[in-house]
Amino acid sequence: SATTLNPTSYCLDYWDHYNVGTIEEIEQHNKKKRKNPLVWFREGVQLIVCSPLYAAYWLGIIKEPIVQRLTGNILFKFISSCVTLVGFVGSIITIVLGWDQFVLISVKFIDKPFLKWLNL
Repeated sequence: SATTLNPTSYCLDYWDHYNVGTIEEIEQHNKKKRKNPLVWFREGVQLIVCSPLYAAYWLGIIKEPIVQRLTGNILFKFISSCVTLVGFVGSIITIVLGWDQFVLISVKFIDKPFLKWLNL
């Protein structure tokens, strides 16, 4: 007897194979990201920067689509990237120079009345 191809099962088999392959690729990509400390740092800073928006959402002040739109905004991502970069550079400088030298260098970049308020 002749074997007939069932187009529905063929499409479903192809679809299952495509989805499994895609899921495996996503898992491999995420596994690489989990091992990268810079990704952890970036995600942590982004969580801190986003926390006021999440708090406003949890309190019912703003709706979830607004939070998603703001956190996906290119300006927000730029600000988050700047905060990440400043934090990363500051961490490296502090590790290399030590805390005392870091404070002395930081004093040059901060306004003097602010330092008097800090009692430095």
